[in-house]
Amino acid sequence: MSPTVEGQTTYMSAPVQAAYSYCEAVTGQQARNFAYGIRLLPYEKRQAMSALYAFSRRVDDIGDGELVPETKWTRLEGTRALLERIRAGAVDEDDTDPVAVALADAARRFPLPLGGLDELIDGVLMDVRGATYETWDALATYCRCVAGAIGRLSLGVFGTEQGAPGADRAAEYADTLGLALQLTNILRDVREDAANGRTYLPAEDLEKFGCSAGFHRATRRQAPTSRGWSTSRSGAPAPCSPRGTGCCRCSTAAAGRAWPRWPGSTAASWTGSSATRRPCCAAGSPCRDTRRRTSRCAASPASTRGTSRASRRGDAPDAPGRTYPAARRRPGTAGNPAVARRVPDCDDPGGQEPARGGRMSEESPRASRAVVVGGGLAGMTAALRLADAGVGVTLLEGRPRLGGLAFSFRRGELSVDNGQHVYLRCCTGYRWFLDRIGGARLAPLQDRLDVPVLDVGRAAGPRLGRLRRTGLPVPLHLAAGLAGYPHLSLAEKAGVGRAALALGRLDPADPALDGIDFGTWLGRHGQSPRAIEALWDLVGVATLNATAANASMALAAMVFKTGLLSEPGAADIGWAAVPLGELHDTLARKALDSAGVRTELRTRVGSVSRTEDDCWAVETDSERIEADTVVLAVPQGETHGLLPEGALHDPDRLLDIGTAPILNVHVVYDRKVLRRPFFAALGSPVQWVFDRTESSGLQGAGQYLAVSQSAALDEIDLPVGELRRRYLPELERLLPAARGAGVRDFFVTRERTATFAPAPGVGRLRPGTRTRAPGLQLAGAWTATGWPATMEGAVRSGFSAADAALGALGRRHEHPLQEAA
Repeated sequence: MSPTVEGQTTYMSAPVQAAYSYCEAVTGQQARNFAYGIRLLPYEKRQAMSALYAFSRRVDDIGDGELVPETKWTRLEGTRALLERIRAGAVDEDDTDPVAVALADAARRFPLPLGGLDELIDGVLMDVRGATYETWDALATYCRCVAGAIGRLSLGVFGTEQGAPGADRAAEYADTLGLALQLTNILRDVREDAANGRTYLPAEDLEKFGCSAGFHRATRRQAPTSRGWSTSRSGAPAPCSPRGTGCCRCSTAAAGRAWPRWPGSTAASWTGSSATRRPCCAAGSPCRDTRRRTSRCAASPASTRGTSRASRRGDAPDAPGRTYPAARRRPGTAGNPAVARRVPDCDDPGGQEPARGGRMSEESPRASRAVVVGGGLAGMTAALRLADAGVGVTLLEGRPRLGGLAFSFRRGELSVDNGQHVYLRCCTGYRWFLDRIGGARLAPLQDRLDVPVLDVGRAAGPRLGRLRRTGLPVPLHLAAGLAGYPHLSLAEKAGVGRAALALGRLDPADPALDGIDFGTWLGRHGQSPRAIEALWDLVGVATLNATAANASMALAAMVFKTGLLSEPGAADIGWAAVPLGELHDTLARKALDSAGVRTELRTRVGSVSRTEDDCWAVETDSERIEADTVVLAVPQGETHGLLPEGALHDPDRLLDIGTAPILNVHVVYDRKVLRRPFFAALGSPVQWVFDRTESSGLQGAGQYLAVSQSAALDEIDLPVGELRRRYLPELERLLPAARGAGVRDFFVTRERTATFAPAPGVGRLRPGTRTRAPGLQLAGAWTATGWPATMEGAVRSGFSAADAALGALGRRHEHPLQEAA
């Protein structure tokens, strides 16, 4: 088989991957059986179908939402304008709308007839206007807009088999199939629509079969239930209306008119016995068919649901002010796409299920459930990965916010980060996270590594140098920068080059390296104290949160080999241009909601235990949550307290993993004193200084500087007054413009347990993701990621935990990260 259309296997950037992940999450949470059906498609076709579904779902939800008609019209036309931008190729991959990014990419890869989405909008506008249909042809026009168009769009992804009979009529067949499915949808929902004052059936047919006197007025209004049919207060399907027989005849006529349009069919071949009975039952009207009944009915209403009008009972993923609570629904009901619905027999007025001898719909296993404990980067990553794979996820966080130890708070007019966090281009995990939450543009990377380093310890006076790279291949990319670095002698530069080459030959995973400290290794390789201060510790203290003498050689090798010796741009620096809370709390919470994750803040977990039926039970102060898998993404001490007996061979070793502090000094001047976005210092207690004026929202002519002090063991508990007396004079030494400037505010933030201590031997203490208890995973930067305690390490641990959980659940998963080294 050689399809005429095949998606091109080309490079896909991280923003586009994240956009497709969002669309697949929407599809998995909202499209029920459809999401399972498209899993049979090749990967790129599945992505394209998810993008089509997500856009169609957005249109549909506007029409079915609670907004007033005028607002619906405005939003539908706005969506049409977005479609025009996609059609014109005007949507960039860094656009903030993931559905637009994914659909634009799909349109480049496949010959999608995007005009079909215009027709879909036209059809939904008919619904908004409350259009009725006098004739069959008028109804058929509506059906082609809201369903036939979807068939033609799908054909653009599926393609046709070359030389197959009728391939030239494939679009016509797709249109007819959409028409048939939409008719099924209408017939199934005839009671619900009538109860809501809507009648889609042609007026001429209603008149012909005695239903034109207002079918909906003969039907008691019922609220739709999660299983897709109306129920009486007793829970049984509501009885059919007095005009139900006429309705069924009307339905038979409507469906019969579509039958001759199907290839190879004639009007004489239409019996109507099964096709009309099934949607009638699915709609909850257990009336007798007017034709001879040949078998019991066991169709699933979800299996016949088309793209349009598919969201009447669901929650809209893109409606304003709404979240995505698929994971909130009770397992086994409509929130679980894996559950097939049982439909009562047509002849059973009480709605009882058939006896064992009767035919019954297949019961699929219920959807998998996961609980993630901890709302830091590790926990949020695990939750997003699991939700994107179709798992129902509940995320529990004890704090009133998300973000873990990378967060923001308010101090007067300022939005203050608890500490200055940076990342590197080689941090592919954290970059994925930023893309996934839609925050990549808010945390830009340097075009090329360029670090100003100011030395104020020289007798000759302050001197500025720069650590830079070029575009040459590794290791030549750093040669020019090292040669021009003024803070090392010529002999020291040569020695640094030799040590770097030796370091490049090491394997950071070698257990022997974990037993020695980085300082000892540097001494053995001829590094002077000045070289260690001016280069190795300049980078190492900021990334490891320890000096070379106190850092594991394995972790140091990982940092320098990955960041400086893997590829030319690996060490380019990025940092948030907005408060961290906007990224790790606001945007992250929106992404979690969009993925269908139930997020509970201010919720402390008291215990995690195994139930008698081999599930997991997570106890909070307000509820007991059962799940198939649990991820503990909290600090090592808290994890130790939650681990059930036997989960780790030696759980007490978690308590042997030490912690290391970070101190942050915040100074607000009454004038601008620093012209650069940041710099590093030598010959001073000051380590790194960042300008946070714009991101903090500071008003007026002042400037807000954040001084980041890693490995601050000797300073973490000093009083604010003493720190003020120490750091203000040092900033005046470094920044002449600060001399005489007024200090509007001075305060400090302390993270006493900011990271795990990267001491020699820590590698043997860090546990892996999997535990000895099936279905229980660990996450956190302190686990065995191979990375030091960084945002990257936290995200990678979340990936590992989610992938381990999916593997234990027997779920297929594809890891999106690309290794830098």
